Amino acid sequence: MNENNKTEGNKDSMMNNNNKTEDNKGSKMNNNKKTKVNRGSKMNNNKKTKVNKGSNTNKSRKDINNINNINNINNNNDLNDNRLDGLKSKIHKLDEENNELKIENRKLKEQLKEANKKIEKLEEKDNAQIGLIPLKQNKESPYINPILQCLLKTKRLFDYFLNDYPKSDLNKQSKKNQLSYKYHDLIDQISQKGKNLNIDFAFKAKNSKDFLHEFLDILNNELKDNNNNSKITELFQINSERITIPTDELVNNSNKKNENISCGNYILFDLNSDEYKNSKTLHDCFTKHRENNMKQTEEEILKEKTNKFFKINSPKVLIIIFETNESNNKKIKIKEQLDIATYTSFEKQKDKKINYNLYGVVSKIKNENYFIASCCDYDKKIWYKYDEENKDNNNNKIIYNLQNEVLDDNNKIPLILFYYLED
Repeated sequence: MNENNKTEGNKDSMMNNNNKTEDNKGSKMNNNKKTKVNRGSKMNNNKKTKVNKGSNTNKSRKDINNINNINNINNNNDLNDNRLDGLKSKIHKLDEENNELKIENRKLKEQLKEANKKIEKLEEKDNAQIGLIPLKQNKESPYINPILQCLLKTKRLFDYFLNDYPKSDLNKQSKKNQLSYKYHDLIDQISQKGKNLNIDFAFKAKNSKDFLHEFLDILNNELKDNNNNSKITELFQINSERITIPTDELVNNSNKKNENISCGNYILFDLNSDEYKNSKTLHDCFTKHRENNMKQTEEEILKEKTNKFFKINSPKVLIIIFETNESNNKKIKIKEQLDIATYTSFEKQKDKKINYNLYGVVSKIKNENYFIASCCDYDKKIWYKYDEENKDNNNNKIIYNLQNEVLDDNNKIPLILFYYLED
C-alpha cells in the first residue's frame, strides 16, 4: 500500500510536474505573448520615434521657413530703407530744385513785369502808328473820330506832320488857330503817348462826307507852296480827264485833246441816284462813273467826228465815298484789293495792273447815328477796330476777318474807303 501510495504519490508528483511543465509552457506562452507585446510596443515605439522624427523634421522646416521669412523681411526692410534713403535724397534734391525754381520764378516775374511795361510802350507806339488813337469822344459829330483814325493811319501824311512839317517854313508861318498847326500838335501828342486827345477846331460840316472834304480842303490850302502844290495834292488828288480824239485818227492819236473834268481828293459814288441803282460791286461803280463822264451819242460822234474817252490818274492814296441815305442803305461789294488800270487810260490795258490795298474803312451802324473805324497796320497786316461805345458788342480790338466782320456785315454800311497804292 505504501508502494501504491508511493506510486500514487509519484503520479501526483508527476502530475504536479506536468502541471508545472504546463505552467512553464503557459508561462513561456505568456512570455512569448509578452515578447510579442514588447515587440508591438517596440514597433509602436519605433512608430512614435518615426512620428517624432517627422514632427522634428516639420519643426525644422518651419524653423527654416521662419528664418527665411525673417531674412526676407530683413532684406525687404533693408531694401525699403535703401529706397527710403533714395526717396529722401530725391526729395532733398527736389526741394533744392524747387527753391531754385522759386528764385527763377521770381526773376521771371520781374522780367515779365519789365516785358509788360515794354509791351505797353510798344502798344502805345503801335496805336499811334495804326491810328487807334485815344481821341476825346465827340457825340455831337460821331463821324469825326472814325475819319481821323483812318487819316492818322495814312502813314505818309502821319510821317509828314511828325517829321517834315516842324522843319518846314509852313510851320514857321502857320498860326496856332490853323488846322495844320493843330493837326501837327495832335500827332506830336500821339507820339508822346498823350490820351483823350482832340482837335480844337470849329468845323462847319454836318456829315461824314462834308467833314472829310472840309478837312482835306483846309489842309490843302494851308500847306500850299509857291508852286501851288501841297502834301495833300501829292497824296490824294484825283484828276479826271476826258480825251477827245478825231475818229479818223484813232490809230495814231496825234490830235487827241485832253480836257480836265474834275479835280478832287476823293471819288464820290452817289448810291441814291438812279445811275448806280444796278451797281453791285466797286468795279461796277467805276465803270458807271466812266460811262457818265464820256456819254456820247452816235449823232454826236458823226457830227463832231470825234470819240471821247475818260480816264483818271492813280493817286498815292485813293479815297472813295459812298453817299447813301437811311431809306436806301445800299451796300456795294468791296474787296481788299482794287485794280484800277482799266480806268487810268483810254486805251485797253494789256497785262497792266494798278493795284490798291485797303487800309481804312469808316462804317455806319445800320439805322443809328454811330460810326466805327477799321484800320490796318501796314507792316503786320493786322486789322484793328475803333469802336468808342462798343456798339459792335465785341471787346476785341483785332479784326480777324475783315470781309465777314466789316465789309459783308449786314449791320454795318461802309461809307468811306481808304486805299494806298502798291509800290
